[in-house]
Amino acid sequence: SKDLPALKKEPFLFCPEDYRTRVNFEFLGIDMPGQEFKSFTSTWEDVDSRLIKHESFGKLLELTNPYREDLRAVGGLSDCSMEEKVAKVFQVLKQKIVWDGSYKVYGEKPDKILKKGTGSNADINFILIAMLKDAGILAFPVVMSKRDRGILPMIYPSLMKINTFVVGIKKEDGKYLFIDGSMDK
Repeated sequence: SKDLPALKKEPFLFCPEDYRTRVNFEFLGIDMPGQEFKSFTSTWEDVDSRLIKHESFGKLLELTNPYREDLRAVGGLSDCSMEEKVAKVFQVLKQKIVWDGSYKVYGEKPDKILKKGTGSNADINFILIAMLKDAGILAFPVVMSKRDRGILPMIYPSLMKINTFVVGIKKEDGKYLFIDGSMDK
């Protein structure tokens, strides 16, 4: 391309990098004579597997509810609908931990977060998942990219563009509910 006009920041253009004219290169793999082909590309299943194996992600999904007693003190969870349980769990969480304003995919050590009483959205969401599981609700992480960091590339799955996650909950009617522990309400 030659003499292209500059890309202007428009009101609804969250990430100009997604629209910049460019060529991206990615190694498919290495095929050396006498050696097995080594692939560098991955699928979303590979990305999922790497996250689950990562100590600061998959290991934190095994976290037990640190606020079990506080949740029991609220009481009445067994008589509530799933949405009411989620709301009660969320209220207890918001009383105990404050969001520090940062978005992350990987969490810190839970003891450190509980002691400080503050953490990233990832730290808070890992605790929220543990609390929801303790309340009998199947909860799981849903990784994504923030709007200002660009669209996730569907052609070449990669951990590089993933920069945050929210908590997904499957409702009884088969629909999904998504919640971020860093939200105010």
